[in-house]
This record gives sequence, C-alpha cells and structure tokens, in this order.
Amino acid sequence: MQEECMGNITMREIAKSLGISVAAVSMALGNRQGVSEETRQKVMDEAERLGYSIKKSPPRKKICVINTDYWNLSHVDANQMNFYSEMSHSLYHGIEHAAKAAGYDVEFRHGANKEQQDNTPNISADGILLLISGGNEARLEEYLSWGLPVLALGNGFPKSHVNTVAYDNSGAGRKAVEVLYNLGHRRIGYLQVNDFMYNYVERREGYYSGLREYGLEPAEQFVFGEREWNASTDIYEKMSKWFSDTQPTATAYISNNDLIAATAMRVFREHGLKIGEDVSIIGFDDQFFAAVSDPPLATFKLKEAALGRIAAERLISVIESPDDTCSHLFICTEFIERESICKIKTT
Repeated sequence: MQEECMGNITMREIAKSLGISVAAVSMALGNRQGVSEETRQKVMDEAERLGYSIKKSPPRKKICVINTDYWNLSHVDANQMNFYSEMSHSLYHGIEHAAKAAGYDVEFRHGANKEQQDNTPNISADGILLLISGGNEARLEEYLSWGLPVLALGNGFPKSHVNTVAYDNSGAGRKAVEVLYNLGHRRIGYLQVNDFMYNYVERREGYYSGLREYGLEPAEQFVFGEREWNASTDIYEKMSKWFSDTQPTATAYISNNDLIAATAMRVFREHGLKIGEDVSIIGFDDQFFAAVSDPPLATFKLKEAALGRIAAERLISVIESPDDTCSHLFICTEFIERESICKIKTT
C-alpha cells in the first residue's frame, strides 16, 4: 500500500462514505489502473476531507516509444497492411512486457518529431525507443539532440553513435543462399521490389554476399527488380513480362518478401514450372499465407515480440548505466523450411 492513515481514518471508511469497494479506493489512492479518473478524483477529495494522509511514492520511470517511419506503408496494399498491423502489435507487446517487468511505464507515440511535439518539454520520459527506418541519419540526429537516452530500433545506422537493435537481414540473405547451395543449386536468382525499407536493402546485400562466399557469379538475368509498385497485381504483370522477355534459367530464387515470392510462384506455374520440383523459392517474413500456399513457402520468420523485448531491455540498461559502451545488437531470424524448395534435379 502507498498510503498511511491519519488518526482512525481507514480506506474502508472512505469506501463506505463513497459507496464503492475498498479495492477501488486502494487503486485510486495508489494511482493504479482499474478505476476511472472521475472515481480517482472523488476518492482523493474524500480522503482529503476526512483527513486521510497519503504517502506518495516516487514517480515511476517511463520510456517513450516513437514510431517515425519504421514501416513506411504508403506503397503497401490491404493484405500487407494487415501483416504489418500484426507485426506492430507483437512488437509493442514485447516492449511493454519488458518495460513493466523492469518497473517502467510505456508511452506510445506515432510520427513524433520536433515540429509535431513542440520540442522536448512535451516528452516526459527517461528515454526514447525510436522506431525508425535505416538510412535516415538526419532524422535520427533530431532525436539525439533532445538530450535523452535513445535506442534506435531499426537497421542502417552502423556509423552513428547510437545504440541500436535490429534484425540480421544480411545474415538471413546469406543463409538463404547457403540453404539453396547445400541443395545443389548453383544458379540462384533474386526477386526484389522497392527499397522503401532498409531491411530489403540488407537482404539483397546478404544475397550477393552469399553468392561471393560460395564462389557463384551473379547473373543479372536471374534478378527481377522493380522500384515502384502499388499492388500485387501490378507486380504480377511486370514479373510475367520479365519472365517472358528474359526466360531466366535459374533453378532457385530468393525473394525479399513473401508477397513477391507468392507472385513468383504464380508466374512460374503459368510458365509450366512446378514449384518445389523444377524451381525452388524462398521468401521473407513468414506472412500469414506462407504456410498455406501451394506448395507451402519456405521463408524466414521475424520474431517481433523478442525484438521489442530486447530493445526495451537494452534501452533501460542505457538509462540506468549511461556510461555503457554504445552497441549495435542484431537479432537472428529463423529459417522455416517448407515444400517450396528441393534438391537440384540431376540428369
């Protein structure tokens, strides 16, 4: 309990006077969730009227989570919008769970910057967990100038003096090449769309790094790339034209996300190829349809709840030990093997 009674006044008497439960009085006096602000104020007023003395606890520590442009969804269709909503829910849950376990409250803000938030006085927090896409150093510097401990949850800041937590997308790209190489594939292509996410840039870099590691020559005819798109139907038409024009002879493909992989499966099937037999495909993200596609799509699973938890724990460590060495932490993805990949056919 946070309160002490003065004289003979107890919480039970306050509850009786207001006609509410003792539990409600306890939550109101303890400034805990579970009662409305109206009820809380009534309890506080009645406690003061009756002479009940409240011993105030020190204010709880708090981290502020600011989602700037971590997921730029301006080019995303309705199906992917649902996927990113699920991702954000898991991420936020992981952040909140870790913060509360350490005794911190969490405030979530979207699209905050200096202009929108009228400078730092409006941010009442002990530290900022910044959800920001990679390559946006200028935006990052804005937040660092506020003078609060900052952790950037996102890729693309290897040269910035800021603590970061991110997925090892490049490592996953290399892993995809390794998986296919071990299945006998030597002509491995890549399917990419729009680099509006830095994750995609890193996955592509991992692909090329994997090819070099295994002594494979990249062939541009095996690479499909579109920088502008608005919906999966748009990609389908462009990929169909690409396949018809180039007649690529790769035996396996890595895609920078599952939607592009699913589109490729449709295109290849329409050109007479059997997925998981004539050609292998690996996606990224383990979206909701990956396990039920025909055939089920091999992919890399992102652990958003774990990412959020580790990011919150690292930020709290920075808050409580400000002299700690700045670090960049990378979280491994999990490869999910499914029937869209196979050993290379031998003749």
